[in-house]
Amino acid sequence: MSRSGQVPIRMRVEGMRLVPASAFDQEALSSYKNGAVIQVSFWQGRNPDLLRKFWAILSKVVETCNTPWEDKEEAADALKLALGITDVGSTVNGQMFVRPGSIAFNALDEARFRKFFEDSMMILCRITGVDVEELGREAADTGPDHDPQTGEILDNTDTDEPAPASSVDAGTQPAEGEVETPPAASPSNDPERDILIRFAAEMLPMSATAKTEAWKESEKGWSEGEMKGLSDAGKAKAKSISQSIRAIAAGNTSLESAAEFFAEVLDCSPADIGGSANG
Repeated sequence: MSRSGQVPIRMRVEGMRLVPASAFDQEALSSYKNGAVIQVSFWQGRNPDLLRKFWAILSKVVETCNTPWEDKEEAADALKLALGITDVGSTVNGQMFVRPGSIAFNALDEARFRKFFEDSMMILCRITGVDVEELGREAADTGPDHDPQTGEILDNTDTDEPAPASSVDAGTQPAEGEVETPPAASPSNDPERDILIRFAAEMLPMSATAKTEAWKESEKGWSEGEMKGLSDAGKAKAKSISQSIRAIAAGNTSLESAAEFFAEVLDCSPADIGGSANG
């Protein structure tokens, strides 16, 4: 999200050229005149699997190898300091100090984190004298124990209870005359994401079908209600959804392309926010 709150235009690299990644991005790019000079910053979305692999390898290294670290968090901090992932702070007396920085999703993009990962593996190989990639392959995948958005450590909430079977798993079919609706986005440990999904699911389809005064009244209810408690980042996402609501209502973009875009932003299905289900 840009500082102005505008949703970034996602581009795909093809043959050393940048092309819009979706119909929504193409529509956004078309708002600039042909030949216009614009400023571009590069940011590649992160792969959560690589973050999980990083922590799995650190866990195995600390557990099985002779290292100077007590746990994987201490190992990660040492690697950050060695590779320049740092922040500068100051004491109450004004003395400056350096501390380990962040490898959260909003701190490093995919290219920078992959470089950090590869350099970390080289350091671990040198310290332990073993193939840490092999240790990583041997490490059991117990699922993400770090927040997928921030990279922060989470308590282990794994359970042995089986997940409830869905109607599809049970082999049930909708009764004759009934319409089978797609499942809603599953609740997450991110309440802001859940609020934004519900906001988009109500407002995007409404802007395509309802009168202006109707969807504006509903949008006002959201802004005076649950939206008040959002963080600045959450409010910026809500603002970008509102911009798309107006673009859909004005006929400048389609419900389907907006739903496709925000499904990626909010990590859900387009059907969850009124896209393919209503398209």
